Amino acid sequence: MQQNKRKVAPNASIGSSILLYKKLDLSSNSLELVVDTDWIPPFSLKVALLASCQMGHLFPAWLQWQLEITKLDISSTTLMDKIPDWFWDTFSHTIYMDISDNQLSGSLPAHLIDMAFVELNMSSNLLTGPIPPLPRNITVLDMSKIHFQDKLYNSDSLIIVLFLFFVIILLNIHL
Repeated sequence: MQQNKRKVAPNASIGSSILLYKKLDLSSNSLELVVDTDWIPPFSLKVALLASCQMGHLFPAWLQWQLEITKLDISSTTLMDKIPDWFWDTFSHTIYMDISDNQLSGSLPAHLIDMAFVELNMSSNLLTGPIPPLPRNITVLDMSKIHFQDKLYNSDSLIIVLFLFFVIILLNIHL
């Protein structure tokens, strides 16, 4: 069964008409986003939900201009690139982030603990390197199906992960 795919290519007329929009939800469809690598969006989003859109294999550079995003979902978007250097700084104030089910490579930033994440899903990616201390406000963390090179022990992260695991179990028992 072949899925119907439609291409969405932002242009000047589309960009100017959504200048005031703060939320973009294109998730759970088969849209193919076609954007030039040097495109700078004329809008500033607070929410970008792009799960399951076909974004190509390269990381979408236009996201670096979205400095106000508090909720970002680019899960299952066929990305097969290294997470760019600007990514973690750009989204350090993001509360909810889902980058799962891609083939993103790279490592986590050393300053992850200072980020605003409450929910962070990085599962099913190709991340490597050390696991830094986790964000202070994190309540949901999914790092499953990632093959980090370093071990999780000898880190405050292990204590936090185990604590969260037991809290979730206790909450489920009492619900």
